[in-house]
Amino acid sequence: MGYLSEIGVFQNQEEESSEVSKRSSVLLKHCPQLFRLRSEAVQETAQWLVETFGLSYLRQAVLTDSTKEDNQAILLSFRKDDAEYGLTFLSRMMMGNAKPVCEASSSFFVQGIQGGIQERFVSAALGDAGQATSKASKSIASDTMASFRQLKDSNRRKR
Repeated sequence: MGYLSEIGVFQNQEEESSEVSKRSSVLLKHCPQLFRLRSEAVQETAQWLVETFGLSYLRQAVLTDSTKEDNQAILLSFRKDDAEYGLTFLSRMMMGNAKPVCEASSSFFVQGIQGGIQERFVSAALGDAGQATSKASKSIASDTMASFRQLKDSNRRKR
């Protein structure tokens, strides 16, 4: 949480440390998985979000929007590459630049990240299934050829 304070997520220069403490408690209440994640991963995601959307976006998403039912505090629980891919995924789905829409709705962006993760998971599963199918096809072809050779040899002996 120290890093988030350092980049200004929790406080403006005027705010007292008690207010910072309240805000970090709100974040942890709505995103308890931050306790178990490597701090470097959270920092990397936070930095990417700030570079891509700006500090005010990150503040809004993880502090203000996190009190809503759709809980956008989870933005910091995603890996940076998942967040990047989520933006790419949404841009492909929208056939255009998704960044302005994501800037307007952190909820939409979270859905895009989740969609991107699901797409990559399905793609990997299909790739594995394709490899298994190819291996099975080769095995069947090999077994068929072996059976054919045996049948051919047995027919030769009969003559």
